[in-house]
Amino acid sequence: MSQRTTDMIVIAAIIIIAVTLVDITMFETALSSGIVRVFFALLMVLVLPGYAITAALFPGRMIGAAERLLFSVGLSMVVAILGGLILNWMPAPIHASAWSILLAGTTITASIIAFIRRREIPPSEAESPGLRFSWPQGLLGLLVVGLVSGAFLVNRMGVIPQRTTAFTQFWMLPANPADPNSLRLGVRNHELREMNYKLQVTNGTVPVGEWPLITLGPDELWESTIALPAIQPGMEMVEALLYRLEEPDTVYRRVLFWRDNQ
Repeated sequence: MSQRTTDMIVIAAIIIIAVTLVDITMFETALSSGIVRVFFALLMVLVLPGYAITAALFPGRMIGAAERLLFSVGLSMVVAILGGLILNWMPAPIHASAWSILLAGTTITASIIAFIRRREIPPSEAESPGLRFSWPQGLLGLLVVGLVSGAFLVNRMGVIPQRTTAFTQFWMLPANPADPNSLRLGVRNHELREMNYKLQVTNGTVPVGEWPLITLGPDELWESTIALPAIQPGMEMVEALLYRLEEPDTVYRRVLFWRDNQ
């Protein structure tokens, strides 16, 4: 095995092991997954992508070991931050597999580029850079890794106790802007559990619609269109009241719509 490829092969092997063991679930369960998973998760987020990119940018012995370590940690954080922004802009929700593809793909692609670039320079310059540190450099590197790892773990400890707020979306909108006598009703359940609702609609004091039971699972949507009687001169108020069947006498959500015939 050539010295110019040793570190790239090791990096590729580690990223495969890390994806297998972690599968990026450290964003959800890192502190409860064991020391091995946390270790490989930190490598995948804080070291491997940056090391591979550094090797691609500096294929030979252009920088020292301490600088290479600092570049590795810094560029890994850049990949994680920019990757998070890119994934957030995607229309699909961010899933564990997306993070896995992003970090592993970046690492492997940069490793291939580093391997190709090392083949283009003299063997004496293309040798895999050794990790030889002076005592000050070693202490500085350990300090950087410790600070970044501590910040990551403290951030996870602060995020884990947070709970998602449970709520229900309820709306009433014109079904057709050209038709003032039809409205579109909608309910979306974000209560994190199955919910049973009751819905009543009145036009002024006249009941115009009632749904005694609307059952929705988590994140499920219900919509319906209601026809209203012809509007009279002046303004009329359409009121929609949503109840939870577990509290059938308490209005849970209330929406008003004013019809104007002037």
